[in-house]
Amino acid sequence: MSNALAIAATTTTLRSLLFQGVRNELGSGSVTVRPLDKARGNNDGNQINLFLYHTAVSGAWRNMDMPHQGKAGETRPFPLGLELYYLVTAYGENDNDIQSHRLLGQAMSVLHDHTILSPAEIELATRPTEADSALFSSDLHQQIERIRLVLLKLSFDEIAQIWRPFQAQYRISAAYQASIVLIESGLPVKTPLPVLRRGSDDRGAIAVASLPPTLLEISPPNRKPSAELGDILVIRGDRLEGDLTVRFRSVLSDAEIEIAPLSDRTINELRVQLSEALDWVGGLYTVSVVDRSAAPGWATNDLPIALAPKVTTVDPLTAPSGDVTLTLTCTPEVRSTQRISLLWGDREIPPESISPLRFRIPNAEPGNYVIRLRVDRVDSIPVNFGARPLQFAENQTVRIT
Repeated sequence: MSNALAIAATTTTLRSLLFQGVRNELGSGSVTVRPLDKARGNNDGNQINLFLYHTAVSGAWRNMDMPHQGKAGETRPFPLGLELYYLVTAYGENDNDIQSHRLLGQAMSVLHDHTILSPAEIELATRPTEADSALFSSDLHQQIERIRLVLLKLSFDEIAQIWRPFQAQYRISAAYQASIVLIESGLPVKTPLPVLRRGSDDRGAIAVASLPPTLLEISPPNRKPSAELGDILVIRGDRLEGDLTVRFRSVLSDAEIEIAPLSDRTINELRVQLSEALDWVGGLYTVSVVDRSAAPGWATNDLPIALAPKVTTVDPLTAPSGDVTLTLTCTPEVRSTQRISLLWGDREIPPESISPLRFRIPNAEPGNYVIRLRVDRVDSIPVNFGARPLQFAENQTVRIT
């Protein structure tokens, strides 16, 4: 989820952690982010300097999709996976080496206790301030893959090679690697229309397992690729008995919704209805089943499910060629914190406004367009499941004359 501001956001977070952890020892000193030849300057007080001396592309992430965003059949640009290398240098007041050693020890202790940067720490360090209000929009705190810190074991010659180009007086330092920082590509994603039939008899895979307690499968009705509000989901597993509750947890917001299963259940199958009265948000969820009667209680493994936005109206459905403005309504309603776009042919159109939800399509050429609303990387389903054979929904087909 991170963008090009992720590097600056990582540096700001590390600087904030260092300052919070050593401020008692620093006294009136400071934590700076400067190149080695300008780090000390005219300063003669306590000081810790954090210097980003190198960046490298992660070989492990060179050809991998963003976590929880890649979908089968899509042509998606790979994210830029970066490893960041920092040098932490301590200066004692009046260049007192003992004091600098105390500062360096405390700084290393702080980073040792924060080997994984949590979303809360990143969000706190990058929240809007008068000095820099842009870093919060880096969305680094929403990155699913966590950033990990590793203390590097560098020889004296290797560290000296870092100092040599700056022609600065060498000071005792510690080197760290921060990875992985994922910067999402700004290129558009191309995605095909959903498959209406799979094989001659249109049957999916059948899974059988015997390890309890385990969830095996979640099936939306009509073999939909995603669930919609009002759907009854079929949850299959093993030894699903007791006082059970189905828990839905949003992947991005960690919001939880718990629903009691319907009465027609068996030891291997539950049914649960996605009520429109609950506070849903479109996007990705994990689903587990919790037994409230067990002592101690247990929860099954998690299975993923996507809650697709259901497009209810599109206005207009017929328009002349040229610039076209479409107004949509959907359930659940979109929120300003979500990533929203309209799939128009092979183009991904950002919204012109959220309330009402409006999109402007420039230079629309004549033809029939099956549109899809994308919310947090989950697409609406433009299929009329009541028709046989299956057809694309008329209320999501826009005709340009």
